[in-house]
Amino acid sequence: MKFECRKCKGVKNLYKVSFTAVGEDLVCKDAKCCDEYMDQVMTEEYIELTTNIHRNEGGDSAFKSNLSN
Repeated sequence: MKFECRKCKGVKNLYKVSFTAVGEDLVCKDAKCCDEYMDQVMTEEYIELTTNIHRNEGGDSAFKSNLSN
């Protein structure tokens, strides 16, 4: 994922990220610059990856059956 600093326009590419809630925002704690969290840049590669995520058929029924046990 690509992140950009609002102040200095620095760029950071991170390959393993985890997001944390800070107030009402989700931020990546590893993407920090100029004492602020950086903004995620929606690259074409990222958009392609997220739009190609598919759920297996029957996933909902398996989840619901686990809830009833």
